[in-house]
Amino acid sequence: MAKRHTVKITQIICNDPSENEGDELYLLYQADGGNQYRYPEKLKSSHEMDDNDDEDTWNVNLELNFDYEVILQLWDNDDANPDYLQSHDFQPSSGSGSIELKNTNDADYTVYYEYIN
Repeated sequence: MAKRHTVKITQIICNDPSENEGDELYLLYQADGGNQYRYPEKLKSSHEMDDNDDEDTWNVNLELNFDYEVILQLWDNDDANPDYLQSHDFQPSSGSGSIELKNTNDADYTVYYEYIN
């Protein structure tokens, strides 16, 4: 059965990485308490993020389908031990816009999203 709601993650902007040399960002997402998925899908793949002009924006364009909620997590792909950065829980009433996600390691990201249906 098809999910009733869709949120599209359009862009992620790095305002400040968790590490001086930048982060290797990947996403984990889970809809309605089901299976967890990775984006980019390929294991060990990630998107280089830094707060300089040429590596600060990731045009993600990832659609997340759900009935009740979908959790989006940001991770830094350090080889042996990936670092959890932050997460956000999207619900049907999320609307469209952006959310700023910060953590105690000084990571600061803005996630832009569109509520499709």
